[in-house]
Amino acid sequence: EFKLVDAENGQNSSPATTHRRFGPSSGWKKYAVGGSLVLFILFLLSKNSPGFILGDHPPPPPPHHVHPQHTFDLPNQDVADPLIDVTKDESIKFTGPINEAEAALPASHDYIHADQSFPSFSEDASSNSDLPTSFEDDPNPAGTTGCQSPHPDATAKGRPLVQYVVMIDAGSTGSRVHAYKFNNCHSTPQLEYETFKATKPGHGLSSFADDPLGAAKSLDPLLNEAVRVIPKELHAQTPVAVKATAGLRILDSKIGPNASKEILGAVRNRLTTKYPFNVSDRPGDVAVMDGSDEGVYAWITINYLLERIGSDVDNTKVPTVAVMDLGGASTQIVFEPMSRHTDATPLADGDHKYTLTYGGKQHVLYQHSYLGYGLMQARRSVHNLIAYLYEFGNVLVPSWDEWNEDIKVPNPCMPHGTSKHITLDPPHKSPVNVTMVGSSNGWDACNRVIELVMAKDAVCEVQPCSFNGVYQPSLMETFDGPLLAMSYFYDRLSPLGINDKTSSFARGEIQKLASHACKGEANWKKYWRGNQEALDVLYDKPEMCLDLTFMNGLLGLGYELGPQRPIGTGKKIDGVELGWTLGASIAVLDASSL
Repeated sequence: EFKLVDAENGQNSSPATTHRRFGPSSGWKKYAVGGSLVLFILFLLSKNSPGFILGDHPPPPPPHHVHPQHTFDLPNQDVADPLIDVTKDESIKFTGPINEAEAALPASHDYIHADQSFPSFSEDASSNSDLPTSFEDDPNPAGTTGCQSPHPDATAKGRPLVQYVVMIDAGSTGSRVHAYKFNNCHSTPQLEYETFKATKPGHGLSSFADDPLGAAKSLDPLLNEAVRVIPKELHAQTPVAVKATAGLRILDSKIGPNASKEILGAVRNRLTTKYPFNVSDRPGDVAVMDGSDEGVYAWITINYLLERIGSDVDNTKVPTVAVMDLGGASTQIVFEPMSRHTDATPLADGDHKYTLTYGGKQHVLYQHSYLGYGLMQARRSVHNLIAYLYEFGNVLVPSWDEWNEDIKVPNPCMPHGTSKHITLDPPHKSPVNVTMVGSSNGWDACNRVIELVMAKDAVCEVQPCSFNGVYQPSLMETFDGPLLAMSYFYDRLSPLGINDKTSSFARGEIQKLASHACKGEANWKKYWRGNQEALDVLYDKPEMCLDLTFMNGLLGLGYELGPQRPIGTGKKIDGVELGWTLGASIAVLDASSL
């Protein structure tokens, strides 16, 4: 059975004990006050006007020293999965050398070992032409064109010829369903295709804090789609799971643990009373998923699809891929520190250490989920910090908990000439709406705010640290394999010209894009001349300056990737959505606990 284990006492850990919780609500003030003093002095000495701010949520505490070990055998076949939307077939490509733009960037000391041999991917929806690629193309959804009978190993495990899994990703910005079809023609399940459907943005389970039944009903369109594509005779044997991610974790931190419990209770009740699928009694099948599982399942998904893990893979020659997943409420990093660097510091014990067995081989991973550092939460933290510092530097301005949309707050992370209504979170007060207007301070001023939010100088109890006092082995010293940035990384970079068609890109390219995005309309028309998609996004999203600056800070300041370090990005591999859900679904087929 797949479960978290506390290495110190052998007891199962629950999500409440294994994921980091925000500290006292007053914890953010020491950063805001200290930061405000620093920024106030800096801006008095510079030409930039003051106006900046750290979110109302304090950073997570240092890592607990718990060592969860996860041992289960995963299939040696395909894997993959979800996140934002699936309107395009955007497959990842890591081809050839780094692009020409990187040559102009300064040399970086952390690029000494960097592996430039990125994997290359086909844009075909499937590498196996004998199998259907979608429900619409499937001549026999209850059977398979791959074989006539299950593999003997599958038969010995009681597996039928065809199996489906319904996995619902209940994220912070909305819910998505993935209905996967597998065949058992081989010793391990083989993915044939997935059916995907999403709710409207903003309709995640956490948006129904006071309406558990409404939250449960919001999943009806997704479950009805699964009912449509899965043959009726297979409904009863099809497992269904609902895994909530960072949105409900944050709801619990704000309201209390009963908030998510009531919502998930209503979801489980509706699944068992209204739908024909198999809902197990395991609590983890309808639950808030621990951040460590979310990141590791995504890592398994991606490396499985890329055939970089398995019994036939020599990882001393073919390194695994590191995954950097930027969600709405949290961000995850997962990678396998490489022992061949003899001068590298061994991976310290703690709940960041995740051990799994795949294809008979053990992989010891570093993983961490930064709750509160997803893109949407980072925006709120930045806006709150800006509001606090604006009030701090302007004695005639009323307290920010008394503001309204008539109050115009200069925002250095919005380009000059732009404005937007923003919701702020004054500590211990109700949210307020204000109007934030762009300033002419540019990227440098916005980057100062991001640096404060990143808390790079926070106390580091276990060396080395990334940011916010979180232990993380140095990527420079311990990892030289490919890096994959996914989810919001891809969604923000793709319309600006960095996507699956640009091969790998240098980390410094994000800083360059951020600098141009922060300069405003006149510069946009020059720099993105001829790219109407980029211009449309910049006009529609004045937060692009903030988003790109935060992404650059996360990768550069946070993870300490040099400007020349190559990174790949994409949304699909062989037509399959990236994310954690396929990895989790394969664990379901392996009779593992989610």
